[in-house]
Amino acid sequence: TPITLSITTLGITQPIPDITIEKQIWNGINWVNYTKAQIGETVQFKCRIYNPNSEYWFGPYRYPNISAWDTLPSNLEYINGSSNYPEIEQVDWKNNTIYWDFIEGITDPYTLEPYQNITITFNAIVIDHGIGINTFKVETTAQAPAHPEWNTLPVIGSDSAVVDTSKINVEKQVWNGTDWSETTTVNIGDTVHFKVKIYNPYEDYEIHFSGVVYDQLPYNLRYINGSSDIYPDDYIPGEQDTLEIVDWINNTVYWLRPPAIPPLGNLTFTFNATAVSCGTGINNVTVSPDALVPIDDGDPIPNENGILDVSDTATVDVLCNPEVNLTKEVSTDNETWVENVEVYNGETVYFKINITNTGLTPLHNLKITDYLPPFLYNSNAVNQVDIKWENSDEDSSYTHVFNLYKGWNLITLPVENDYTASSLYAAIPGCSLILTWNSSKQDFDAYTPGNPDFPIENGKGYIVGVTDSTTFSVSGTPIDNVTYNLYNGWNMLGWFDETPIIASNLADQLPGCISISKYNNTTDEYDTFIVGTSIPGGPDDFIITRGMGIMVHCKINLIEWNINLLDIGDSTTIYLSADAIQPGQGLNIAEVITDEGVEDEDTAEVIVNQPVLDIILNKYITNEEPFGKQIETYIGNIVNFSIYITHIGNITADYLNVTDVLPDNLEYVEGSTNHSDVF
Repeated sequence: TPITLSITTLGITQPIPDITIEKQIWNGINWVNYTKAQIGETVQFKCRIYNPNSEYWFGPYRYPNISAWDTLPSNLEYINGSSNYPEIEQVDWKNNTIYWDFIEGITDPYTLEPYQNITITFNAIVIDHGIGINTFKVETTAQAPAHPEWNTLPVIGSDSAVVDTSKINVEKQVWNGTDWSETTTVNIGDTVHFKVKIYNPYEDYEIHFSGVVYDQLPYNLRYINGSSDIYPDDYIPGEQDTLEIVDWINNTVYWLRPPAIPPLGNLTFTFNATAVSCGTGINNVTVSPDALVPIDDGDPIPNENGILDVSDTATVDVLCNPEVNLTKEVSTDNETWVENVEVYNGETVYFKINITNTGLTPLHNLKITDYLPPFLYNSNAVNQVDIKWENSDEDSSYTHVFNLYKGWNLITLPVENDYTASSLYAAIPGCSLILTWNSSKQDFDAYTPGNPDFPIENGKGYIVGVTDSTTFSVSGTPIDNVTYNLYNGWNMLGWFDETPIIASNLADQLPGCISISKYNNTTDEYDTFIVGTSIPGGPDDFIITRGMGIMVHCKINLIEWNINLLDIGDSTTIYLSADAIQPGQGLNIAEVITDEGVEDEDTAEVIVNQPVLDIILNKYITNEEPFGKQIETYIGNIVNFSIYITHIGNITADYLNVTDVLPDNLEYVEGSTNHSDVF
């Protein structure tokens, strides 16, 4: 139907131009405005533009330079080059639109004279389910030879046709106590009732099942064997027991060869399950027929590559009280278990981690992590870990201004960006270099013109060198979150959150953090907060603000275990050992978290002392009291000596060898040596 305009010139009203637009689809017999089709079928369209030569008092209209376009719906895709005007077709694949321009000198006809028409035909393939409205539009101008001033009057028209590629419909529902619903809440041990309705939307096809309907239950539900009523009592007598198959390992029920569904009919059945574990479970049913079979003559439509498969879900929340308890103890002999020990550098300590399901439901996919302090070593510990930071800023845009000082500046770009080192270098006035820290090789990668480029990544710190103090700004969307791959050793990170944080608080969030450093542009040195040495809140505990880069030194030293299932009341124990490699004192943390969202942790303390041997020897003359260091005597007299040996070190001194060298004017009295007990 055309959309037209009218104008009035010198009191004469221009009659409305008359042009006919028609869009139709071939249904195999006739050209129609509506048809059904299946995925994979080819659909043929016909679009007609017609000048009916309506009689006006000034003569007929003619329509030159016609532009036409057809926008396909999402369930159709144009077959390239299939139109009968391939020399002028242009395809916009992104918007699923085909264009044809009938222009003088390029096409014939290019002007619609009275009684003339232009007919465009083309093909499309069905790629998805749905009801697709396909619209054909035309734009031209009407020319009236008797009134040239009317020649620019625009004429716009369109028509539509519908391709119905509706799919099989399946609806999965669960009984909530009063009605069938998409969700329900039950307790452990309750019976859960499900209903599945499969609808056949086709008028001319039967849904044929040499295929299967199957239902995959979540971990918190268990199928009640034989509870389905999908098969009528007289359906394939004697075979019902072999048609329902339960895969207990994968918690899936298969119903083979269910009854066929007639045109516009449905198959409805129910089944039951038992709630066996807490949590939210999504229960999925899939319908996979082998074919659509025509009720009259014709070829069946096979279910190739699953094009006929449909699924639906229902959700069951199982209430319960999951609990987990973790205890950790330490030992020096692997027999006596306590909460803390002292050992010496080079000795071995032993740990025992016990996890118990103290709740009322089985626990699934338990992840146990043990964080060893830096002064302990275990060969199974990993040296990198992922951490995630999120931004508290909810603004949609942000501009950050950097005041860059002559020399080095440690920064991060706190907005989404597409900079590379080369483009950032070019954007910063007087930039002399860009440095990034390569955590995997523990060294810098440098960019200056001629050196390899690298991307500027969210949440990473970069050293920017400038030849003179300057300013630089970036604008964009604030970074929402970043997942860091934190390495053992040094890491260069960037703070992008609008909320500042102090170094001690950040260190608490980083596994195995030893120190955090910022670059001081005044001293051209790093200011460092050292964990365990610097005082939280003290002068070394600096503030980290948005846009600041930092160097983080970590000792990533963790071990992980995974347990698939821990039943109610069950326990499991993990043993591990570690070698003391340097003096230190700290808590050794173990934690557990489960799929049910419960977690627990415990610690054991280890103090590692440096082994020290410290012997003090004192020698006295004991002929008279008080004991002295010298004496006057005569030849022939006996002089009595006492030697005192004291050990003030922290390890046992074994096999002491004491030697006394007498001067020439003294002679040892044989058998006079004796020593007291060690006390």
